[in-house]
Parts: sequence; C-alpha cells; structure tokens
Amino acid sequence: MLDWILDNKEWIFSGVGITIILIVRNIIIGSRNKKEEQINRITQRYVDILDSKIPGHAGIIGLIESGAAQLSKNRHIIRVCEIIAQHGKPNPLSHWVMKYIDRKELLKFIKWQANNKINFSYYFNEKTFAELIQKYKEEYP
Repeated sequence: MLDWILDNKEWIFSGVGITIILIVRNIIIGSRNKKEEQINRITQRYVDILDSKIPGHAGIIGLIESGAAQLSKNRHIIRVCEIIAQHGKPNPLSHWVMKYIDRKELLKFIKWQANNKINFSYYFNEKTFAELIQKYKEEYP
C-alpha cells in the first residue's frame, strides 16, 4: 500500500486525487448519516406509540409498526432499542424475547413477522411467544 502511495503521490495529492477522496468520503458519511436518521426516526415513532398508550403496541410489534423491518442490520435494531432505553422507555426486546431469539436472528425474525402480519396476541406471555418462535423456526430451520 505504501509503495502504491509513493508511486502515485503526484496524482493523489493533486486536485483530482483530493477531489476523488473527498467525494468518496462524503458518500460514506452521507450513507452513515442517512442510516442514523432512519434509526432516530424509528426510535421516535416507537416512543410516540408508547406515549399514546395504545395497548398491544409495544415490544417487537411496536418496532415493526415503527418501521424497524426496513433496517438492514441487526446492530441497527440493537441501536434503536438502546436509544429507546435512553428515552426512559422499556427495552422492546424483553428478557424472554432474547431467551428465544439469537441477536444474529433479530432482523430476520422481525422481517418475518412484518411480512406475515403476526398478531400481537403471541406476545401476551412467554408461552404464546414460544409458540410464535416455533412457527418461525418451522419456516426458517
């Protein structure tokens, strides 16, 4: 890498090289900013849903209604939940949800639920949630 930089130093440090580097940098930063805006928008929708006190619209169902199924990475879901907790709200991924779903599976599980329009009654208790997990695992063994 160092040899390449030395061989191309005139081009790299010319106006063209700097311009290309800045364009690439701005594309990367812009992409990160858009993702952060999406995460914040989903978080705010979720908090608004909780503040409206609509029964049955918390947890994963609330995440889905807030647009979390549109996220592209598991770490983004985790980030949304962290920000929700920073707002003083309960983490949407309750301890028994995380008992059944591996962190690597969260986004796939949320997208599956959004696509299948899963009823919130599966979230009444741990037993009914276990039934939902069984249905999910039958489709995605």
